[in-house]
Amino acid sequence: MSELADRARAWLGANRRRVARLVGVIAVLLVVGQLAGAVPRATDLRFELMAGTTELDVAYLRVAEDGSAEELKSVRFGGPRGVPALIRHEVELSPGRYRARAVVRRGHEPSRVVERAFDVPADGVVRLDLRNGP
Repeated sequence: MSELADRARAWLGANRRRVARLVGVIAVLLVVGQLAGAVPRATDLRFELMAGTTELDVAYLRVAEDGSAEELKSVRFGGPRGVPALIRHEVELSPGRYRARAVVRRGHEPSRVVERAFDVPADGVVRLDLRNGP
């Protein structure tokens, strides 16, 4: 066992700079890997609405591990002709769990608040059905 330890010490002594460089490269790769997971990415959302919807306000809430939520972004759709029954929206979000809180208005009817959960990153398009209740 002593001979093996002596050979290992001799090898490390002769290759100290290479080993230090290798450890440095591995550390940098680990840090970059962790940071890359937090980079916002384009998330393709589709909002499905009832015909006759005149306005739509959507707030994107980031959901924490304890269940609390913080509003990050919001968007409003509407116009003189109302909004289409299917809205495509792309938003930059960091990976995690989100809720979309939507206020849906149809003419003179009372506004409805609808919440839907989704995850980022998502495979493909995230469809959020806002046609019916909470």
